[in-house]
Parts: sequence; structure tokens; C-alpha cells
Amino acid sequence: MHAAVELVAERGVDATSMDAIADSSGVGKATIYKRWPDKEALMLEIMAEMNGIHTRPKFDSGDTRADMTAVLAYRSRENAEARERIMPHFMAYSARHPEFGRAWRKYGHGPAAQGVAAFAAAGDCERRSRAGNRF
Repeated sequence: MHAAVELVAERGVDATSMDAIADSSGVGKATIYKRWPDKEALMLEIMAEMNGIHTRPKFDSGDTRADMTAVLAYRSRENAEARERIMPHFMAYSARHPEFGRAWRKYGHGPAAQGVAAFAAAGDCERRSRAGNRF
């Protein structure tokens, strides 16, 4: 994946071919396709990795408001430099390829959206409980 990140940072997404990624990483193209069915799947995985989607911490301090703020403000510190280099390319690619942009919003923003929904539900239950309402 490192080779793909470097190529995207240099060339952009459109100009980065699977052949170039295979050559740069020293593996055959078939090896890449065993893991990712197509270029867009690889690009989505790169974006997820750069944004810490798979290593996102749990936010459960007991303070719903603070937890929701932390979910919305979370920014992985890992890969920050690489992320800054590639994100403009991904944003441009998403603008030119709306299906990719929708896939990224669903995949990339899913954990934050799920976290906010869970905290909103917890906050509603907490509010109803304080009001003496049954739910």
C-alpha cells in the first residue's frame, strides 16, 4: 500500500495505474488483485488507512456530550503527512467520480456517523430517564 500512496501523492489517482503500483511495490499485478478487486477498492482502503478508520478508538468516557464531541473531532495522528499529501488528489477524484465519492462517504464516514447515532440515542435515553418518561 505504501507504493500506491507514494504514487498517488506524486501523480494523482487517475494517473496512478495498477501496473505502476505493481512495478513500484515489486509484486505482480495479480498479487494486488488478489487483495483488492479493482483500483477503486484499493483507493478506498488507502483512504481508510490514512484516516485511521480501522484503528479508531472507542469513545466512552461516560460523558455523552464530550464523547460526541470527541467522535466528531477525531483525527488520526498516524499517517498525517501522507494524508496531507494525498487527500487533495482523492477529493479531486471524488469530484470527477461521484460513485467513488459516495462509496468513500459511506465507508469512511460510517464509524463517525455510527458513533454519533449511538451517542444521540444514549443522550435521548438519558434525557427521558431524567424527565421520568418511560421509553
